[in-house]
Amino acid sequence: MMNSNRQGDQAESLRRRTRQNKIREERSINVYSLPPRSEVHKKRKKVMLKYPMVRLLLVLFILIVLIAVFISIQIGSNV
Repeated sequence: MMNSNRQGDQAESLRRRTRQNKIREERSINVYSLPPRSEVHKKRKKVMLKYPMVRLLLVLFILIVLIAVFISIQIGSNV
């Protein structure tokens, strides 16, 4: 009998928390402050590459350094 009272109390506290959370969410979401749908969908999400040549050169430089380190390790282990 005591066990059923505890379960009822636990369920009631969870219901109360759920109600409080719903009230908070309703207060925080103001539909009128949202941007228009056309504006949201109009924005392009494509990432523009800035300085693609610099990026390419940087990647090539890093690859050359990594290859040089790898080769030097290979030569060192063969000796």
